[in-house]
Amino acid sequence: MVDLRLLLQCIKEFHRLLIQNITDMKMVYLKEDIGVLFGGKIAKKELVVFFKQKLQALAEAKNYLRKHRSEIDKYAPDYVNLANWLVMHHIMHIEVEIKWFRRIMQELLDGKLYPPAYKVAGRKSNGKS
Repeated sequence: MVDLRLLLQCIKEFHRLLIQNITDMKMVYLKEDIGVLFGGKIAKKELVVFFKQKLQALAEAKNYLRKHRSEIDKYAPDYVNLANWLVMHHIMHIEVEIKWFRRIMQELLDGKLYPPAYKVAGRKSNGKS
């Protein structure tokens, strides 16, 4: 036998959590920012390789999602429009990441991303960058 009071409490809590999920705005912390912040500690040639690897991974993720989106009608025939929008949301975020990383890499290549190295008192420069 179903406890109707418990069922009603569960439905009420579900609605509360659903509304909270839709309306809450939390700052998104992007872990890549830390890597880019300290990326100047890595040789420029290596960092370019790592940025290219990141761009490749993003492109692959985008392609995967596009393929998945093209097959949504097989997975969720009653929710095709909604599912398309949800997958598109992820694709849009990835596209912005790709654009951002391309700009960051260009700034790196142009020598504008990181400040020039500074000398530490008491240390001699070895002339390498």
